[in-house]
Amino acid sequence: MSATDVTEHYQRIAERYTDYLSYSGDFVPTLAEKMVDMLRLSPDDTFVDIGGGSGIYTAAILDQVPLTTPPAVVDPFAEMLDGIPPELPVEKVHMDGFEFAAEPRSYDKVLIKETIHHIDERDELISPSSESKLPLRARVPKSLTETS
Repeated sequence: MSATDVTEHYQRIAERYTDYLSYSGDFVPTLAEKMVDMLRLSPDDTFVDIGGGSGIYTAAILDQVPLTTPPAVVDPFAEMLDGIPPELPVEKVHMDGFEFAAEPRSYDKVLIKETIHHIDERDELISPSSESKLPLRARVPKSLTETS
């Protein structure tokens, strides 16, 4: 998919995006529980959801872990961020993940879920080194990195 195709895709589905992922009452909460476990998320962590769109996963995570610092939901599409419920205690950040990574911010845990397949330059964005833009310490399970 080209960058133009991706932009058009998310602009087109933004209004119904959360509905598309909410087809089962258990799907999002169950996946969020696994994310919380994998991230070892605790209430004192500073959390960011890159490509978080409508905040559907961040909302489910907040249902499980009451973070003391409002998480940042970062998305390059304003239409997606507009889908975040106004009562959800998050910081909406309208920017690309690379722009966000260059910001002078501090955070403990990073989630990149619904957008990772759109990033060709993953090595530039994610690396275990201290020089990476988003230094990740979370373990990525082999089952998530294998391709069929």
